[in-house]
Amino acid sequence: MNRYASAFPHGPSDIPAFDLKDIVQGCLPSWSRVARLRDLYLEQAPWFSGAVTRRQLCAELLPFFYAEARADPAYTASGAIGDATGHGAAVASAHELALLCAVLCIGATMDPTLHPAPQNGEAHRYYQLCRAALSVEPIMDRPPGVATVQVLVLMGMYQVRRGLRRLTTEVC
Repeated sequence: MNRYASAFPHGPSDIPAFDLKDIVQGCLPSWSRVARLRDLYLEQAPWFSGAVTRRQLCAELLPFFYAEARADPAYTASGAIGDATGHGAAVASAHELALLCAVLCIGATMDPTLHPAPQNGEAHRYYQLCRAALSVEPIMDRPPGVATVQVLVLMGMYQVRRGLRRLTTEVC
């Protein structure tokens, strides 16, 4: 996975894009962990960035990847309408997968039970998955969409948190 993540922003040339997307998607955590990281993200991240709204995360993004998301109370509380049958027919883009990984990354950095960045292995793993997912549809090969911009904002936030933590550790 690190090799594919290091191909960001251009993408690996030796693996078909659909295989890489399947690989990244196969590395996603269980629904219970995702729900916890979602809650951590929504509790703490919006005060310094509104990159991904509650509605977008709960009603649009998570249902692409987790059937359990449509049964979760956060789904209807986020303003989702109907029974979400449209989500089953739609296919998420690689950049939406990257966005999910970026949200999980930020959620993991907010988890008080884990080490802070840069020693937070779980957050770093999601960051690497995010980079790998972005390399499926290289950002330099197409005009950026909203999800692409959101991913880059969250990636920047992660890097700032890592850098600030490293800086304060070195200074103190």
